[in-house]
Amino acid sequence: VSTQSTWGRRFARAASSQTNINGHLFVPTLKYSFGKPLPVGTIQPKTPAHEALKTLKQASSAGVHFSITGHMRGLDGPGSSLDLPEFQLRLTEPGVTGINELPSTLTVASGFESTVRIEPASDPEAIEYVATDYGLYKPHVNKGAVVLTPQGKCPKGMLDAPAYVLTNLFGLKGIRVTVEAIAPMALAGGMESSNVFLTSLLAAGSMLSGANLSEADIFALAVKLENDEFSGLTGGQGHLCCLLGGAHRHVWLSGVCDSYAAFSHTVLPEASLLDLEKHIMLVQAGKEYLNGKAVTARTAALTNNMWTDLLRDNDEVGLPLHKEKIGATATYTAALARKDFKTVVEVVQRYTEIRDLITCRWLTLAVDAHLGRQVPEHAKAYAKKSLGADDGEYKVVRDLYAIHKEGIKKISLYTLDPISTLVAKGRKEGVAIMPLGAGGPGANSIAISAEGDQHLRSFLHSNGLPELEPENVRKIITGTGLLKGYAPVVTGKHPLRYTGFDKIGLSPPSAPIKIVNETYKQLLARLPGVKA
Repeated sequence: VSTQSTWGRRFARAASSQTNINGHLFVPTLKYSFGKPLPVGTIQPKTPAHEALKTLKQASSAGVHFSITGHMRGLDGPGSSLDLPEFQLRLTEPGVTGINELPSTLTVASGFESTVRIEPASDPEAIEYVATDYGLYKPHVNKGAVVLTPQGKCPKGMLDAPAYVLTNLFGLKGIRVTVEAIAPMALAGGMESSNVFLTSLLAAGSMLSGANLSEADIFALAVKLENDEFSGLTGGQGHLCCLLGGAHRHVWLSGVCDSYAAFSHTVLPEASLLDLEKHIMLVQAGKEYLNGKAVTARTAALTNNMWTDLLRDNDEVGLPLHKEKIGATATYTAALARKDFKTVVEVVQRYTEIRDLITCRWLTLAVDAHLGRQVPEHAKAYAKKSLGADDGEYKVVRDLYAIHKEGIKKISLYTLDPISTLVAKGRKEGVAIMPLGAGGPGANSIAISAEGDQHLRSFLHSNGLPELEPENVRKIITGTGLLKGYAPVVTGKHPLRYTGFDKIGLSPPSAPIKIVNETYKQLLARLPGVKA
C-alpha cells in the first residue's frame, strides 16, 4: 500500500440534495463535558435504593424476570469511525448546508444479540456482575461507590461498569447484572457488544431509580462514559444501532451544535433487509485461540489512535483522505438504498483502501522520523511513542519494524495479514472485504458481492474459508484452535427490547424526536447552540 491512491474512484464531499428529511433526532438534555469526570448530581434518581430493591425482590419472587436485549452492530462499512467524537468535530466544515455534507455512519444491525439480565444480588449491599462468555464465571463484587483514579477513571475499566452505573450514577445497590450467552462469532470482536451492554445498563438503572432518562441521554452518556470513565475509544454507532435495529444512517451533529446529538434515518425498510442478506457474509480470516484466549492481541484502539493523530495534526496526506470519507459514506448510503450493489462494492473497496493508506502514512512518518529524515514536526512524536519508547500499546509496531524494517511502511495494521491478502484477492474478483470497526488481527470482516451469496461462497471456499458451524466456533473460542471461515449474515430487525419492567409499572426510556418532512434548517432549529 502506497501513500497515494492506487485504485478506484475518489469520492468528493457530496452536495446536499435532501429537502424532505424523515427520521429520529437524538438530542440529549443532560449537561456535562466529554474528557472530564461526570459531575456529581448530573443524574437525579427519584426512587431510593431500598425501595427499588424491595420492588425487584418482590417481582422476582413472583416469577417476573427482568432483562434488556439489543442487536449488536453487524455492518458499519463506509462511515466507520466517523462517529468518534473528535472525528465528528474536526470533519464538520463551516457552511454545511445539508446532512449529506456531515460525517455519518451507516449501520446494519446483526441478528446476534446481547441480553443483560437484572435480578436481586445475593448481597443486598453489593453490585454483582457475571459474564461467563468473557471469562467472568464468578461474580465480580463491588460494595459501595466506585472510587475513581485521580485521572477520573474507573480503576478496572469496563469491569467496574455495573457498579459505577448503578451505584455511582443511580444510587442503587443489591443488584446482580448478568450478560447472557452471546453468539460465538460475535465474540471474535468488532461488533460493538460493549455498546449494547452499556446502553442496557444505563436503561436499567434509569428505570429502576426513577431517573427516567431518554434514549437520547442514554446514547450520549454511554459514549461519554466508555471514552472517559472506562478508558475506551468509541463513537455512537453501536449504541444507536441497538436502540433502533434495522439499517439506519446516523448523521453526527456535534460539529454543528453544542450537544452530542445525532439524526438517524432508515436506509432499508425491513422487507429489503432480506435482499441485503443475499449479498453479504461475515468472515473470519483467521484467529488463533489457546486455552480459551486469543493468541493475537487486538490492535483496534492503536489503529484508531493512528487515524486520530493524522486528523488532529492536519497531516497533508492523512487529512484529505479522512475528508474523502464524507462523500464516500453519502454515496454508499444512496447506493444501498437503491440496492445498487455494484456501487456498494466499489465504495467499500475504496473505503478500505483509504483506511490502509492512512495507516501506512502514519507508519511512514514514524519510520522516517526514527531514521532522522526530514519530516513534518508531528512525525517526531509518532516515532518517539512507537519506535523510541517501550510503550506497550505500540509493541506491535516495534515487532513489525524489527522484522520488516522500512517495509513496514507498506503494512497496514487495519488489514494485517491474513486479511490483506483476502482484500487483494477480493478486489480482483468483485468482492469487497472490509474489517469491522477498526479491524486489525482477529477482527471479523464483512464480505460483499454484487453477484450474490453463491459468488461469495465460491470465492470464500476457493480461499480456504469454509462455512462455520456455531458449535464448532464456540468450541474453538473456548478451547484451542484456529477460527477461520465465514457465516451467512442474518440482520437484526428489532429495537432495544425490555422484558419485565412493565410488570412493575416502569416505562422504557422515551424515544427520540420524530422528524417528518423537515428541511435541514428546520432540523437545525431543534438543536441547542447551533454554530454559525
